[in-house]
Amino acid sequence: MSNEKRGIKVIALFFFLIVCSSLSGVGAFSLDAAGATSAELCPRDTGLFVSSLRNDNPEVMQFTLSRKGSASGWSTTVPTGVVLGPGEQEAVYTYVTPTQGVLPGNYDLEVVAAGAGEVKTSSFGVRVKDCFGAALGTAEPVRNACPGQVVKFEARLRNAGVYREDFIVRVEGPLKEGVSLSDDVVSLASGEAKTVFAYVVAPVVANEYGVSVIASGSSGRSVESLNFVLKVQPCYDFRVEVEEKTAQEFCEATSKVVPLKVVNVGTTTNTFDLRLGGPSWVVLDKNTLTLLAGQSTNLNIMMAPAFGVEGDFKVKVEVIPQRGDQKAVAEVAVRVRKCHDVALQVLEKEVTVCNNGRERSYPVVLKNTGTMEKKYLVTVTGPSWVSADLPGMVELGPGRERNASLRVNPGQSVQPGAYDIVLKVNASDESAVTVSDSAVFVVNAVDTKECYKPLLESQYEDLVVYLDSNVVVPVTVQNRGLEPAEYELVVGGSAATFVSLAPAVVSVDPGRTETVYMYVAPGAGARPGLFDVQVAARLKDSTVLGAKSWRVRLTDVKEDATVIGGAQASEGSFWSRLKALLKRWFVAPEIVEEVKLQAENESEPVVGNGAKEGSSSNFFERYRYWILGAIIFVLLIVIIVRTDAHKKVGDFFSEDDDDE
Repeated sequence: MSNEKRGIKVIALFFFLIVCSSLSGVGAFSLDAAGATSAELCPRDTGLFVSSLRNDNPEVMQFTLSRKGSASGWSTTVPTGVVLGPGEQEAVYTYVTPTQGVLPGNYDLEVVAAGAGEVKTSSFGVRVKDCFGAALGTAEPVRNACPGQVVKFEARLRNAGVYREDFIVRVEGPLKEGVSLSDDVVSLASGEAKTVFAYVVAPVVANEYGVSVIASGSSGRSVESLNFVLKVQPCYDFRVEVEEKTAQEFCEATSKVVPLKVVNVGTTTNTFDLRLGGPSWVVLDKNTLTLLAGQSTNLNIMMAPAFGVEGDFKVKVEVIPQRGDQKAVAEVAVRVRKCHDVALQVLEKEVTVCNNGRERSYPVVLKNTGTMEKKYLVTVTGPSWVSADLPGMVELGPGRERNASLRVNPGQSVQPGAYDIVLKVNASDESAVTVSDSAVFVVNAVDTKECYKPLLESQYEDLVVYLDSNVVVPVTVQNRGLEPAEYELVVGGSAATFVSLAPAVVSVDPGRTETVYMYVAPGAGARPGLFDVQVAARLKDSTVLGAKSWRVRLTDVKEDATVIGGAQASEGSFWSRLKALLKRWFVAPEIVEEVKLQAENESEPVVGNGAKEGSSSNFFERYRYWILGAIIFVLLIVIIVRTDAHKKVGDFFSEDDDDE
């Protein structure tokens, strides 16, 4: 038991010695500042801090050296590591060099030594100074000037830093484009100064303007600016005033004066040049003006448009000062009315007349379209058979008109053709050159033949006539001339002995048509053969104006004869064609011919076979077709009544009565 207690005591004593041995190493080295603990430096200057590292441990120790703090980024410590025996010591050097970008201010730095699990520090302080600077100054920060004047500003630049530095000089502000510098780059030693000149052209508009001169050091650490004020005075200001309305309206051939006023509101005497823009009838009474400061004067725009001037115009007066760049423009809108005018109107521009000596009249209107009472001279130029019922001088008030007639009376001696008649009217005063009008009236004169030109037409060109019959041929007479005509119709040709006309005299208006009838009735002694007939139209005691010819063939074969009116019947309505068909089927051809001749000639019926009308021997032979037709007709009546077509039947017989 005692042996066990003794062993435990030995073990406890062993551990106690180990702990004491380890505790004896704490605080076995030291790191202390061996000189100054602070420094004041400019950027790129170098400072040195010295620390003393000592090993107080009885054993050899290894140390690692480093830095921390706001100045550690631009500092260096040497050596970075060291081994010291018991009691040995070593000097540790820390170099401090602020970079160009380091701002002025206070920075801290700690040198750190680490060894055997223990860390010791040595603290230092660094103040970075503002070692770059510039100063700008002037004796005259405010200058007065007139527009366009060149002003010189002086800026005194001094290097307020401790090093030589290059300064870049520039200008800012609304006038920088118009500023010139004597120096763009200035190199100065510490404390050295130089004057830089800024030349400024004063603007045209009077106002206050700011100009800034800025000097920037090449180090980027020094920037200085200086503000100047340029007060531009209204030395050359002026104004132009239109004394009356800027819109003027008046008549041609009148004078108008519009006054202008020019006022020199500047601070110096000035001369003004005047330029006029506008039509040639506008002038200025002055071309140049010289005015003292505050003085004013008038000038006149004089306008005198001649006769015939009309429309809207712009008149512009430009005032240009000899001193200063500001210009002024005065504009006047002018409307010139045409107050002297005339209008001549011929209602018909071209006519065609007959040279038959009959007078015709055509309306003419003369109107004063101006605003002034006027006398006008009227002339008519043309052949002697043309005149106007206007006096040589016509007086009309504004807007009034005069109605007249142009009389045309060509005689038979006038040659056919076109004649130009020129009517002209002029003012009787000095405005005659422009106040005038004219009109051209064309008269186409035609001779008697063209004036009463007839056209004779017929549906039938050639006729075949049965010897023992007579026919009536309708003939149309159309007046294609210009005047109403009374035509005398004359029959000629080899057939004239058995041809006659009714009526023989016919009156026809222009463009109208009348119908006459040519009656062909061969006589007892007529023989088959070919004949011709002409119908001519003429005026009383005139030559033939128009004619129509036919060939007439007389035949003894009744079937060859021309059926007058058959073409029209075949071209009628459906019911007309049906009735004609029934007649051809059920009525004897001789009876048809007899009925036609009776209707057209209003004479006694002629039976083609020579039988007398009252004969009873051949009654059924002559009327067999009538009897058969009557039977069929009755049957048709029955059918029509049963089919409710009685209206058609009524129309049927109505048309039949009309045809007959």
